[in-house]
Amino acid sequence: GEVAELNEVDVKKALLTAMQTMRVKDAATAVAGATGMARRDVYQLALGLKDET
Repeated sequence: GEVAELNEVDVKKALLTAMQTMRVKDAATAVAGATGMARRDVYQLALGLKDET
């Protein structure tokens, strides 16, 4: 796969922070915009995090 500029741990931290104040979809959009990653990929990570909590 493609190598992201940020590693998954950093993205997950950003998602967890964003998800405290917004819905998963909005958090994924915000983090994707901030990191330059594909929103779809970030959203999949976000869904995984949501399942863990």
